[in-house]
Amino acid sequence: MFSELRPLTRIVAQIRARWPRVKIVIGGDSGFCREDIMAWCEAQGVHFLLGLAKNNRLIKRIGDALHSAECAYHLSGQASRVFEDFSYRTVKSWSQARRVVAKAERLSKGANPRFVVTSLPAERYGARTLYEDHNSARGDRKNRHQGATARPVRRPHHHPHLTRQPDPPVLRLLRLCPALRPAPARPPRHRAGPAPNAAPFA
Repeated sequence: MFSELRPLTRIVAQIRARWPRVKIVIGGDSGFCREDIMAWCEAQGVHFLLGLAKNNRLIKRIGDALHSAECAYHLSGQASRVFEDFSYRTVKSWSQARRVVAKAERLSKGANPRFVVTSLPAERYGARTLYEDHNSARGDRKNRHQGATARPVRRPHHHPHLTRQPDPPVLRLLRLCPALRPAPARPPRHRAGPAPNAAPFA
């Protein structure tokens, strides 16, 4: 099992031991958008919302949305965004097609397309709601969390545009931080003696 999955497995097990009915959603950047992590989540009934690195296929797929955002920008003079929701599968690395949400955005500096892949259902989490309310919230907390933590989030049926029966509470593992990735090997550093006024290791 890869090192990223070890802490994830442990945290999920601990949460379920205490709150067995809770729904769990993990979030991470594109470095965690890997087949082993997504397949594990799918097998364990854990939802995910992960950044997806852009490529030519993805950019071509949202070409019309990018054009619409471009037109809206020139008409208003303000940043414009259009959201796309579609099924996507990589050529080799993914075992199956998965839901991708794209943000086709035009800023003053140019086009800014972004993508996420998720297991959250479209009927409960629309493209704009998913990206702006959930993915953006994860990004806002990015610099304030140094590890994978859990926090209650709004239940889907509380959203003003959704009318469904109450669901079990949801916990989102806010972020799989880079600290969970294997650290790159560093060559040993040799010193003749202790450095003067060296700050203690935090």
